[in-house]
Amino acid sequence: MYVSMFEIDLVEILDLNKSMPVGEIETVLDNLSKETYFRFLFEELPKLIDKKDYDGISQRHKTSDDMDKLMDELNTRWPDLHIEFRLQQISSKIKREFIVNYLEEMKKEYEDKSLQTNIGKLITEIKKEQINKSLCYSLKDEIGKKINKINKK
Repeated sequence: MYVSMFEIDLVEILDLNKSMPVGEIETVLDNLSKETYFRFLFEELPKLIDKKDYDGISQRHKTSDDMDKLMDELNTRWPDLHIEFRLQQISSKIKREFIVNYLEEMKKEYEDKSLQTNIGKLITEIKKEQINKSLCYSLKDEIGKKINKINKK
């Protein structure tokens, strides 16, 4: 089954629940969410609305942590911008970047060529627009088995 990045579970695909405590996972997910809103506010939104409107919004929300209030204002004033869809796209991009960076670091940690090959295949699949979900989870399982085997030695 082919899916978009939005449908890939970050915690599950990287087995974060096996390598991080729950609090750390929540911190990572929270930081990725903050990054999504940051990129939206400072990279995407200036392209969507005129400068005067953007300056007013950014001044009000630059130091605020209340993203719901910002999203409500944007959706009310510019419903045709499809803010939720744009946030989903940014979130998927950030998730993809995180997964690829995580796997690249993992690849550096192990010298086993078959493990590196499977990690490389997973990276290649994650970089695609439409991701073969079953292939990803199959590769992830193979990677996990190999890492467990290496760590038991």
